[in-house]
Amino acid sequence: MSPRVGSGRVDVPPTTWEIPVVAALTWVLAAGLLLPAGRGAAAWAFGGGWVWPAGAQALLSSIGGLATGRPTAGLDAAAAAALPPPALVYVAVAGAELMLIAATVVAVRVWWTTVGPGSVRGMATRTEAEAVLGVGELRKARAVLRPDLYGAARRPLLAQPWPDDDEIDERLRDLHGRYSQTRTTPTAVQEDYS
Repeated sequence: MSPRVGSGRVDVPPTTWEIPVVAALTWVLAAGLLLPAGRGAAAWAFGGGWVWPAGAQALLSSIGGLATGRPTAGLDAAAAAALPPPALVYVAVAGAELMLIAATVVAVRVWWTTVGPGSVRGMATRTEAEAVLGVGELRKARAVLRPDLYGAARRPLLAQPWPDDDEIDERLRDLHGRYSQTRTTPTAVQEDYS
């Protein structure tokens, strides 16, 4: 038995709670890890070199301390001495968090327009069509692409000359003559062959 055309099963991604929860947890983890990463970047750029907490317990203490206003939390004495002033540490942390927010906005926008609810499947975007065809080709084909905006039907009726009664009568007689010829031709042809 061969499968019928068009009867294939569409593989639909899950729309349950797991994917959004994993995405949110990943974002929270990244935001938490950016706190000591921003502090390390500040120490590397303005202090005595890169600093990072040693061990999982020190990392958790560092995240909590940075969130509550203690920039040296989770570091030993030597690493804490390498830190720049707290203002520079928090400027670097804020910069790292702002980059995460910007990356999140870009990622959500890309998701929304490609596979999310805002996607238009099968249609090229304006920039994709312009890249393939070019602006000149799009302008040449605009009456075909958007006949509602650029087609002949958009011309106002007042711009077209209105025929007078004699022209209308002549057109009707011409149409009647054409119609009469097409109706009589098949019977005339049939009579010739009989």
